Amino acid sequence: MILRPLVSIWLIAGEGEGGVVDDKVTPTPDPNPSKDAITLTPEQQAHVDALIKKAKDDANRANNLVLGEVEALRSKVKMTTKDREQLEESINAIQAKFRTKEEQDAIDKANAARKHKTEVEELTKEVDTWKNRFTASTIDTAITQAATAPTHKAINPHTVIAILRPQTRLEQEIDADGKPTGNLIPMILFPVKGKDGKKVTLDLPVTEAVKQMSESDDFAHLFEGKGTGGFGGNNAHKRDEKVDLATLAKDPVAWKKFHAEHPELFPK
Repeated sequence: MILRPLVSIWLIAGEGEGGVVDDKVTPTPDPNPSKDAITLTPEQQAHVDALIKKAKDDANRANNLVLGEVEALRSKVKMTTKDREQLEESINAIQAKFRTKEEQDAIDKANAARKHKTEVEELTKEVDTWKNRFTASTIDTAITQAATAPTHKAINPHTVIAILRPQTRLEQEIDADGKPTGNLIPMILFPVKGKDGKKVTLDLPVTEAVKQMSESDDFAHLFEGKGTGGFGGNNAHKRDEKVDLATLAKDPVAWKKFHAEHPELFPK
Protein backbone atom coordinates (compact mmCIF):
# COMPACT_ATOMS: atom_id res chain seq x y z
CA MET A 1 0.00 0.00 0.00
CA ILE A 2 1.44 3.41 -1.08
CA LEU A 3 1.01 6.49 1.16
CA ARG A 4 1.48 9.04 -1.60
CA PRO A 5 -0.29 11.94 0.10
CA LEU A 6 1.92 11.48 3.17
CA VAL A 7 5.05 11.60 1.02
CA SER A 8 3.82 14.85 -0.56
CA ILE A 9 3.19 16.34 2.87
CA TRP A 10 6.77 15.74 4.07
CA LEU A 11 8.19 17.23 0.87
CA ILE A 12 6.14 20.37 1.36
CA ALA A 13 7.10 20.60 5.02
CA GLY A 14 10.78 20.36 4.25
CA GLU A 15 10.81 22.75 1.31
CA GLY A 16 9.32 25.91 2.79
CA GLU A 17 10.95 29.26 2.09
CA GLY A 18 14.30 29.69 3.84
CA GLY A 19 14.34 26.01 4.80
CA VAL A 20 11.76 26.69 7.53
CA VAL A 21 9.33 23.97 8.53
CA ASP A 22 5.74 25.25 8.48
CA ASP A 23 3.52 24.44 11.45
CA LYS A 24 0.57 23.54 9.23
CA VAL A 25 0.55 22.17 5.71
CA THR A 26 -2.13 21.42 3.17
CA PRO A 27 -1.89 18.12 1.26
CA THR A 28 -1.09 18.48 -2.42
CA PRO A 29 -3.42 16.47 -4.64
CA ASP A 30 -1.62 13.61 -6.36
CA PRO A 31 -1.54 14.36 -10.13
CA ASN A 32 -1.59 10.60 -10.81
CA PRO A 33 -3.94 9.17 -8.24
CA SER A 34 -3.73 5.47 -7.64
CA LYS A 35 -6.51 3.25 -6.54
CA ASP A 36 -4.25 2.28 -3.61
CA ALA A 37 -3.69 5.90 -2.52
CA ILE A 38 -5.01 6.92 0.89
CA THR A 39 -6.76 10.18 1.59
CA LEU A 40 -6.11 11.53 5.11
CA THR A 41 -9.03 12.39 7.25
CA PRO A 42 -9.00 15.76 9.09
CA GLU A 43 -8.05 13.93 12.28
CA GLN A 44 -5.15 12.18 10.54
CA GLN A 45 -4.01 15.46 8.98
CA ALA A 46 -4.09 17.13 12.40
CA HIS A 47 -1.98 14.31 13.79
CA VAL A 48 0.59 14.71 10.99
CA ASP A 49 0.70 18.47 11.60
CA ALA A 50 1.27 17.85 15.28
CA LEU A 51 4.15 15.48 14.53
CA ILE A 52 5.76 18.06 12.21
CA LYS A 53 5.37 20.82 14.81
CA LYS A 54 6.87 18.61 17.51
CA ALA A 55 9.83 17.79 15.27
CA LYS A 56 10.35 21.48 14.59
CA ASP A 57 10.11 22.40 18.28
CA ASP A 58 12.53 19.62 19.25
CA ALA A 59 15.00 20.82 16.61
CA ASN A 60 14.70 24.42 17.84
CA ARG A 61 15.30 23.36 21.44
CA ALA A 62 18.36 21.33 20.48
CA ASN A 63 19.64 24.21 18.35
CA ASN A 64 19.17 26.74 21.16
CA LEU A 65 20.91 24.42 23.61
CA VAL A 66 23.96 24.12 21.36
CA LEU A 67 24.04 27.87 20.68
CA GLY A 68 23.82 28.56 24.40
CA GLU A 69 26.85 26.38 25.05
CA VAL A 70 28.73 28.11 22.20
CA GLU A 71 27.88 31.56 23.59
CA ALA A 72 29.10 30.54 27.04
CA LEU A 73 32.32 29.18 25.56
CA ARG A 74 32.86 32.34 23.48
CA SER A 75 32.70 34.53 26.59
CA LYS A 76 35.36 32.45 28.34
CA VAL A 77 37.83 31.65 25.58
CA LYS A 78 40.29 34.29 24.35
CA MET A 79 40.12 34.56 20.56
CA THR A 80 41.57 36.80 17.91
CA THR A 81 39.25 39.27 16.22
CA LYS A 82 39.28 37.15 13.07
CA ASP A 83 38.38 33.94 14.95
CA ARG A 84 35.60 35.72 16.81
CA GLU A 85 34.16 37.05 13.55
CA GLN A 86 34.25 33.59 11.99
CA LEU A 87 32.50 32.11 15.02
CA GLU A 88 29.87 34.85 14.84
CA GLU A 89 29.23 34.02 11.18
CA SER A 90 28.84 30.32 12.01
CA ILE A 91 26.37 31.06 14.81
CA ASN A 92 24.35 33.34 12.55
CA ALA A 93 24.29 30.67 9.83
CA ILE A 94 22.89 28.11 12.28
CA GLN A 95 20.28 30.50 13.62
CA ALA A 96 19.24 31.48 10.09
CA LYS A 97 18.16 27.89 9.34
CA PHE A 98 15.42 28.13 11.94
CA ARG A 99 14.08 31.60 11.06
CA THR A 100 11.14 32.45 8.87
CA LYS A 101 11.78 34.53 5.76
CA GLU A 102 10.24 37.57 7.44
CA GLU A 103 12.45 37.18 10.54
CA GLN A 104 15.58 36.81 8.42
CA ASP A 105 14.69 39.85 6.30
CA ALA A 106 14.23 41.94 9.46
CA ILE A 107 17.59 40.80 10.85
CA ASP A 108 19.37 41.46 7.54
CA LYS A 109 17.86 44.95 7.44
CA ALA A 110 18.94 45.68 11.03
CA ASN A 111 22.47 44.40 10.35
CA ALA A 112 22.78 46.55 7.23
CA ALA A 113 21.60 49.64 9.13
CA ARG A 114 24.03 48.92 11.98
CA LYS A 115 26.91 48.43 9.56
CA HIS A 116 26.10 51.68 7.75
CA LYS A 117 25.92 53.59 11.04
CA THR A 118 29.28 52.20 12.16
CA GLU A 119 30.93 53.11 8.85
CA VAL A 120 29.54 56.66 9.02
CA GLU A 121 30.71 57.09 12.64
CA GLU A 122 34.21 55.83 11.82
CA LEU A 123 34.45 58.09 8.77
CA THR A 124 33.21 61.10 10.76
CA LYS A 125 35.70 60.38 13.53
CA GLU A 126 38.55 60.13 11.04
CA VAL A 127 37.53 63.39 9.33
CA ASP A 128 37.29 65.18 12.70
CA THR A 129 40.72 63.88 13.72
CA TRP A 130 42.42 65.20 10.59
CA LYS A 131 40.46 68.45 10.79
CA ASN A 132 41.61 69.03 14.39
CA ARG A 133 45.21 68.20 13.49
CA PHE A 134 45.15 70.59 10.55
CA THR A 135 43.57 73.36 12.64
CA ALA A 136 46.05 72.98 15.52
CA SER A 137 49.06 72.81 13.19
CA THR A 138 47.94 75.85 11.16
CA ILE A 139 47.27 77.94 14.27
CA ASP A 140 50.53 77.01 16.03
CA THR A 141 52.56 77.69 12.90
CA ALA A 142 50.94 81.10 12.36
CA ILE A 143 51.46 82.19 15.99
CA THR A 144 55.07 80.94 16.03
CA GLN A 145 55.90 82.83 12.83
CA ALA A 146 54.28 86.01 14.16
CA ALA A 147 55.98 85.66 17.57
CA THR A 148 59.44 85.29 15.99
CA ALA A 149 59.15 88.26 13.64
CA PRO A 150 62.07 90.75 14.04
CA THR A 151 59.70 93.67 14.81
CA HIS A 152 58.10 91.92 17.80
CA LYS A 153 60.16 88.87 18.69
CA ALA A 154 58.93 86.90 21.69
CA ILE A 155 61.44 85.65 24.25
CA ASN A 156 59.63 82.32 24.23
CA PRO A 157 57.12 81.70 21.38
CA HIS A 158 55.59 78.79 23.31
CA THR A 159 54.38 81.24 25.94
CA VAL A 160 52.63 83.33 23.27
CA ILE A 161 51.08 80.17 21.78
CA ALA A 162 49.80 79.12 25.22
CA ILE A 163 48.09 82.50 25.65
CA LEU A 164 46.66 83.00 22.17
CA ARG A 165 45.73 79.49 21.02
CA PRO A 166 42.47 79.23 23.07
CA GLN A 167 41.19 82.44 21.42
CA THR A 168 42.29 81.48 17.91
CA ARG A 169 40.13 79.86 15.24
CA LEU A 170 40.22 79.33 11.48
CA GLU A 171 37.96 81.61 9.44
CA GLN A 172 37.32 82.29 5.76
CA GLU A 173 39.67 84.94 4.40
CA ILE A 174 37.81 87.99 3.06
CA ASP A 175 39.24 90.04 0.19
CA ALA A 176 39.09 93.81 -0.31
CA ASP A 177 35.66 93.49 -1.91
CA GLY A 178 34.28 91.66 1.11
CA LYS A 179 34.11 88.31 -0.67
CA PRO A 180 35.53 85.02 0.69
CA THR A 181 38.71 83.85 -1.02
CA GLY A 182 38.29 80.18 -0.16
CA ASN A 183 41.35 80.24 2.09
CA LEU A 184 41.23 79.61 5.83
CA ILE A 185 43.29 81.92 8.04
CA PRO A 186 43.75 82.07 11.84
CA MET A 187 41.84 84.89 13.54
CA ILE A 188 42.03 85.97 17.19
CA LEU A 189 39.59 87.83 19.41
CA PHE A 190 42.07 90.09 21.19
CA PRO A 191 41.36 92.94 23.68
CA VAL A 192 43.09 96.27 22.93
CA LYS A 193 42.87 99.76 24.40
CA GLY A 194 40.78 102.22 22.44
CA LYS A 195 41.47 105.94 22.08
CA ASP A 196 39.44 106.57 25.23
CA GLY A 197 41.61 104.16 27.20
CA LYS A 198 38.89 101.53 27.45
CA LYS A 199 39.48 97.98 26.27
CA VAL A 200 37.63 96.75 23.21
CA THR A 201 37.78 93.28 21.67
CA LEU A 202 38.86 93.14 18.03
CA ASP A 203 38.86 90.23 15.59
CA LEU A 204 42.44 90.33 14.30
CA PRO A 205 44.73 88.23 12.11
CA VAL A 206 47.46 86.49 14.10
CA THR A 207 50.25 88.87 13.00
CA GLU A 208 48.30 91.95 14.08
CA ALA A 209 47.24 90.32 17.37
CA VAL A 210 50.84 89.47 18.27
CA LYS A 211 51.91 93.03 17.36
CA GLN A 212 49.18 94.45 19.61
CA MET A 213 50.27 92.02 22.30
CA SER A 214 53.89 93.20 22.15
CA GLU A 215 52.73 96.82 22.54
CA SER A 216 50.42 96.07 25.45
CA ASP A 217 51.57 96.84 29.01
CA ASP A 218 50.13 93.49 30.07
CA PHE A 219 52.33 91.43 27.72
CA ALA A 220 55.32 93.66 26.79
CA HIS A 221 57.55 91.72 29.20
CA LEU A 222 57.19 88.66 26.95
CA PHE A 223 59.04 90.31 24.05
CA GLU A 224 62.67 91.20 23.57
CA GLY A 225 63.61 94.78 24.41
CA LYS A 226 60.15 95.49 25.88
CA GLY A 227 59.64 95.31 29.63
CA THR A 228 61.29 92.80 31.93
CA GLY A 229 62.61 89.69 30.22
CA GLY A 230 60.90 86.33 30.45
CA PHE A 231 61.84 82.71 30.04
CA GLY A 232 64.88 82.14 27.91
CA GLY A 233 63.58 79.01 26.18
CA ASN A 234 62.07 75.58 26.60
CA ASN A 235 64.57 74.54 29.27
CA ALA A 236 63.15 77.03 31.75
CA HIS A 237 59.78 75.38 31.58
CA LYS A 238 61.30 71.94 31.93
CA ARG A 239 63.17 72.95 35.09
CA ASP A 240 60.00 74.04 36.82
CA GLU A 241 57.10 71.91 35.61
CA LYS A 242 54.70 73.47 38.15
CA VAL A 243 54.82 76.89 36.44
CA ASP A 244 51.79 77.68 34.28
CA LEU A 245 53.26 79.83 31.51
CA ALA A 246 49.95 81.08 30.19
CA THR A 247 48.70 82.22 33.61
CA LEU A 248 52.02 83.65 34.76
CA ALA A 249 52.58 85.58 31.54
CA LYS A 250 49.29 87.42 31.92
CA ASP A 251 50.38 88.95 35.24
CA PRO A 252 53.37 91.33 34.89
CA VAL A 253 53.79 91.61 38.66
CA ALA A 254 53.88 87.84 39.15
CA TRP A 255 56.18 87.50 36.15
CA LYS A 256 58.69 90.02 37.57
CA LYS A 257 58.52 88.35 40.98
CA PHE A 258 59.23 84.95 39.48
CA HIS A 259 62.05 86.48 37.46
CA ALA A 260 63.62 87.89 40.64
CA GLU A 261 63.22 84.63 42.55
CA HIS A 262 64.66 82.46 39.79
CA PRO A 263 67.40 84.43 38.04
CA GLU A 264 69.13 81.19 37.03
CA LEU A 265 66.27 80.46 34.63
CA PHE A 266 66.75 83.66 32.65
CA PRO A 267 69.73 84.26 30.36
CA LYS A 268 71.43 87.62 30.53
